[in-house]
Amino acid sequence: MLEEKILTTAEEIKAFSVPYRIQILNIFESLGRAATVKEVADIMKEVPAKVHYHVKVLEKFDIVKLDHTKEINGIIAKYYEPTAEKYTIPSTQVGETVSEAIKQQKVRLFDSIFERGKSIYIDEMSTANDSQKLKDKGVLSLANIYLTKDEFIELRKIIKDFCDDHKKHEGSSQLEERYSLLFSMIRIDNE
Repeated sequence: MLEEKILTTAEEIKAFSVPYRIQILNIFESLGRAATVKEVADIMKEVPAKVHYHVKVLEKFDIVKLDHTKEINGIIAKYYEPTAEKYTIPSTQVGETVSEAIKQQKVRLFDSIFERGKSIYIDEMSTANDSQKLKDKGVLSLANIYLTKDEFIELRKIIKDFCDDHKKHEGSSQLEERYSLLFSMIRIDNE
C-alpha cells in the first residue's frame, strides 16, 4: 500500500470525492485489512450491489485494488483494499476550469467529512445522560494556537503517528474502546 496517492485528473478526483465512496474507504480503513464488498455492505447496512458499483468505480481509478480471492462454499470471494493510506488532491498546475472543478470536489469532500464527524459526535453524545458521562464520552474544542512552522509539522506528525499506532489491529485488547477523531488545523494568514 502506498503512503500517499496524488489524484491528478478531474476524473480521479470526481471518482474519489463522492461522499458514499468516502464512507466505503473509511470502512476499509477502520477494518485495517482487505475486505469483501459484502462485509462493507453489511457494515453500511446497504445492498451489496450498490456498494459493488462504487467499489468498481474506485477500482477503475486505482483508489482501491483487488488484494486477493478466496473460495468460500464454492463461491469466489474478492477482497479489496485501498491503494494508499491517504489521498491528496493538488491545487497547482491545473487549468482554470479543472481548478474550479477540483475546488468544488474539495468542498464536497470537506462537507462530507465534517458532516459525518458531526453526525457521529451528536449521535454518541446524545446517549450520555449526565455531565460526567459527557466528559468521559468525548470532547469538542475550537481554539487558536500559535506555532512555528516546525511546531505545526511536529504536531501534525504526532497526531498522525498516534492515530496510526491506535488503529484496530489483530490482537488488540477487548478493553479498548473505539473513538472517532475529526481533526482540522489550518494556518490563518494575517491580513
